[in-house]
Amino acid sequence: MERLVADAPKGGRPGEPTWTANLRVAVVATAGDRRDEDMKELGRVAAKYFDEVIVREDVHSRGRERGETAALIVDGVREKMGTGARAGNVDVVLDEMEAVRRALDRSRPGDLVVLCVDYATEVFKEIEQRRGVASPEILRASEDGSAAAGGDPDFVL
Repeated sequence: MERLVADAPKGGRPGEPTWTANLRVAVVATAGDRRDEDMKELGRVAAKYFDEVIVREDVHSRGRERGETAALIVDGVREKMGTGARAGNVDVVLDEMEAVRRALDRSRPGDLVVLCVDYATEVFKEIEQRRGVASPEILRASEDGSAAAGGDPDFVL
């Protein structure tokens, strides 16, 4: 996420983003085989840049108990919130599509929504259904459910 805002147009004070979103909502997650400290850092960075942080988990937990990865990210968000970060709310919605729907339901025209997802095709279809203008041709999933169907691209069974 640091890279997301690092390339944003600069204006005003150095390091101050210039976009004018009313509300900034993020859906974040990370793989379960990452270091605990890295998961907490993801939460701290999300809290720095977003008003609402929704934490989801990957389908494949990579050796962690369900909810464990999310809890570490939330720890980072809450830690940063305690120091006056931008975030005012953090929720855990483990299922990816439910998390996406929650973020989209909270947003209004003019808001910024960042969705860190594995199943881009399904998410794109949800956005298309809501907007009626997008076209998921480049994200078309394979019919047999193979790796091309979306999902965690670096997870191999």
